[in-house]
Amino acid sequence: MNFQPSESIPGRRAPIWVKDSETSMCMCCSAPFTPFRRRHHCRACGDVICGKCSSRRTALAYNENREKRVCDPCFRKLSNLDQLRKDSTESVSTTSSSEEQNCRRGILQVKANEPAVLSGYMNMGCNKKNLSRRFFAVHEDFVLYSYKAHQDVVAMTSLPLPGYMVARDDADERGFKVLHIQEKKMYYFQTEDKASRNRWVEGLQELVQLRMPKISGAVPRTPV
Repeated sequence: MNFQPSESIPGRRAPIWVKDSETSMCMCCSAPFTPFRRRHHCRACGDVICGKCSSRRTALAYNENREKRVCDPCFRKLSNLDQLRKDSTESVSTTSSSEEQNCRRGILQVKANEPAVLSGYMNMGCNKKNLSRRFFAVHEDFVLYSYKAHQDVVAMTSLPLPGYMVARDDADERGFKVLHIQEKKMYYFQTEDKASRNRWVEGLQELVQLRMPKISGAVPRTPV
């Protein structure tokens, strides 16, 4: 019988809430929040979810077993644990976990907070005049994903990096370009400062050549 460590069981300890501003969509179903689709917090894990994905309540250990609003994944996990304790048998299956592991992820179904080779906020556009603030993350598949916020569970866009060129903008110490000569594509990026620009450029110059950069990790997440 495999029991989860207490740290991984939702509801054992009070969660650290994800800030409303850190995600633009439900962290369960990825539906975008609107004035009519409001944000709610799961009292078990702290994720920001929509009303449809947080319609259930269950007892939470850290809150003296009072019933609180939880997201559907936490409800399933806690229901499975309750059933496991009642039956005291190994025959109880963790259905939700197996479904999540076996579920095929679409090309954009990559969470922004997954481990990344490079990540951070930048402004981006097809030219200098029309830039939009986004959170970017490059994973080991050599794809650059963009998100509205760094806790989003689905990416907005994906850009396979091999075949592109990366060049600094000599006129702007915070800017650089990602170009594809054959496909005649160009994307302009602007970082928080020169140091962040250099980190991104050096990392991307390796990644477009299908090489992992020597220095990787999160670039400071201060919005630009």
